[in-house]
Amino acid sequence: SKKSSAVEVNTPNLIQLVSQYAVNGKTKYSLSVLKSEVSDELGAVIKTKRILESITPVKEAKQDTLPI
Repeated sequence: SKKSSAVEVNTPNLIQLVSQYAVNGKTKYSLSVLKSEVSDELGAVIKTKRILESITPVKEAKQDTLPI
């Protein structure tokens, strides 16, 4: 099972998009996420931060169509 992780959304237009898309639960989306890690002195990752850069709906191929 995939582990879910929190993604920060910092720009107003993205916040608007995400809330619009959240209503449409059947659509799949492609997310572009910027990941940054905070390490301690020994180089161990103590915190991972993910920031959403973009979100776009993914068009799914219909079951009855064949790849050409």
